[in-house]
Amino acid sequence: MTNYMRERLEESIGKKVEVCLKGSNERAVGLVVGIEKETVSTEPSYTLKLDKAMERSDRIEPFGSAIIDCNEISCVFFL
Repeated sequence: MTNYMRERLEESIGKKVEVCLKGSNERAVGLVVGIEKETVSTEPSYTLKLDKAMERSDRIEPFGSAIIDCNEISCVFFL
């Protein structure tokens, strides 16, 4: 995830997004609750927190909230 994408996600707290995951057709849709910074080794890592999240694949499945490793995100659609 680029700094630009992370900054845009931080600006969209409380808004709905659709997140595509790398290497799969899986997508998650939900309201952005926040982005948490975690420091592992020397490089910071970020996790995206979604509320009222749904998985979009062949069908839509609600699963409440989701925590997604930002390194696994390939694209974000701001809805």
